[in-house]
Amino acid sequence: MNLNNALVLMMGKGRSNQVWADDVSYLKTNDGWLSLAVVMDLYSQRIVGWYVDKV
Repeated sequence: MNLNNALVLMMGKGRSNQVWADDVSYLKTNDGWLSLAVVMDLYSQRIVGWYVDKV
């Protein structure tokens, strides 16, 4: 089974805090670059944490 398909099948099943997904994005602003890190609980599909910092 493809890992991407396995994660899609797990969304909304099971219990909260079992499977998380994360992403890091870089944002260009007038004052320079920022990095944005986000963590999502795949069960509830809610953001459980985030962090922004200057690069």
